[in-house]
Amino acid sequence: MRDSGPLASRPSRRRATGAAVACFLALCVGSVVLSAPGRSAAPPERATTAPRPAGDLRTGPDAFVGGQALLFSGRVGPRRKQAIRLQFHMNRPGDVWTDVQGSRGTTDRSGAFRFTFPAPAMENISYRVASSSGVTPGRLLRARAQEVVLTLGRRHPAAYVDRPFVLKADTTPVVRGRRPPAFPGRRVELQERVDGHRWRTVDTDTTDARGRAFFTRTEAEAGNHVYRARQDDWTQGGDRIGWFASFPTTFTVVAEPPPAPSPAPSPTSSTTPTGTSGGTGSRADTTTATPAAAPARLTVTRAQESGAQPARAGSGAAVLPTAGRASGSTNASSRWGWGPSLFDFAWEFGESLTSRPYRGSRLEGGWRDTSNGTGRAAHVNGGLFLQSGSGATARHRGTTTATLDGNAQRTGRWEFRLRASADRGRAADYDVRVELVPEGSSVDACTGPVVTVADFTMRERGMRFGVRSREGGTARVGRKAVSLTDQPRNVAVEVGRRHVTWFYDGTVIGSVDVADLGAPLTPRISLVGKRRSTMSPTVLTTDWQRAWTLDHGKQVRSGPSLGRVRTDPAC
Repeated sequence: MRDSGPLASRPSRRRATGAAVACFLALCVGSVVLSAPGRSAAPPERATTAPRPAGDLRTGPDAFVGGQALLFSGRVGPRRKQAIRLQFHMNRPGDVWTDVQGSRGTTDRSGAFRFTFPAPAMENISYRVASSSGVTPGRLLRARAQEVVLTLGRRHPAAYVDRPFVLKADTTPVVRGRRPPAFPGRRVELQERVDGHRWRTVDTDTTDARGRAFFTRTEAEAGNHVYRARQDDWTQGGDRIGWFASFPTTFTVVAEPPPAPSPAPSPTSSTTPTGTSGGTGSRADTTTATPAAAPARLTVTRAQESGAQPARAGSGAAVLPTAGRASGSTNASSRWGWGPSLFDFAWEFGESLTSRPYRGSRLEGGWRDTSNGTGRAAHVNGGLFLQSGSGATARHRGTTTATLDGNAQRTGRWEFRLRASADRGRAADYDVRVELVPEGSSVDACTGPVVTVADFTMRERGMRFGVRSREGGTARVGRKAVSLTDQPRNVAVEVGRRHVTWFYDGTVIGSVDVADLGAPLTPRISLVGKRRSTMSPTVLTTDWQRAWTLDHGKQVRSGPSLGRVRTDPAC
């Protein structure tokens, strides 16, 4: 995500990973001069003048996803060799054209250019090519969303014990009225949920020309079986597209149906043999077959088919927020002078959850996702999204988390931009939590220090925050009467050796004196459901996640006090 306000460590939003930029920018005419993106490079420059467009700009292909190699061609400025760079505009009031980091090169002698660069992941951003003597007209770029839908194959209306059934992964479903492109040959994994919230790969296949992959499964026991399909990273043809997983999909395997009477022979009836299981998956014939007899009082449950296109507000579905919407909120890092970032996850291009941060002094780590219900964590529309389920018709349940692994610190500062939306129905409300937890801790762990950066209950006006010591038993808790649903908000925390201080839109909202928390801390972002309850469809968007050391700026050791409460150290 990009910000409209200044920020020393990252003044704008939408960048690629350093490796992606280095691999992508390949000018086909003239020479190429690359900066060192992703390695504490200088921030992108803001345009200081407004030159008249002179030249032309063409981009392709028209249908693309974030991280796909996008071709830029045209002419800019006078007919001579000149240095050029890409610029972006977020199309919001007050925004200006800003240089895209790592996008510098040169034209040929006629001022013509032709190069590829990673496509941005957002749905409403403009790019143009600029030189010292002119700019091209801007081009509105609208990336299509990656998605994958897992369903029973057409030839298998139900799944029966000890009978093979086919699961189909469709990587090109219509999402909000538009279909993403197919990438034939892309590897897709079928994963089964184990231990309540982890995923184990049980089969693989590669996509066909229509973006479909097929898997054959045989289950020995009746009951619910939860799967998801996971598209692997795609790096062919200059693309740098990260992996992407479907929503968890529950299939109910039922007992063998009673034998059905043999139908009278018909000259037009036909059947198609079933696919066979294999280590690389099994391709299913899509010819329509005579359906199997339906079992008495037994059905197959498709609890989480895609529903990738949410219904409109008021029809029972969560509204999909647009990442990067202008908010006017203030960053604590800017206001308090925290300096260069330790890491900055911005979700600019084709990153997956496990991609390293693009910007910062420590380019390490990635996000680990868990789900014990119907939700998922995913990179969508230029942000890290936690989605409670696929659509209004599904029963949204359980807890979904994203935890950063591999970039913890004992003391420091962290900041997050959040926005959420929830259905207006009568189901229970999710809690939205941003916490700092001990590095390596399980999502089920209840011991060790925990710093709650922000804790909202959807559709309630109030934010909780606080800290629990490593011994447990007591916690310091504060509350601020604010809302997460009206516009994006920035929440931040500073953890010193003897204090913890909280910020909301750059303003100090609480501070406590504490002993050293005694463990390296890392962010965890969660949609927390109530056990065995159907929850209101909810989408949490976190545009960016950043951290700093305590090396720059004055530490804030005072603020409104927090109350003390008793907690259960054993949960």
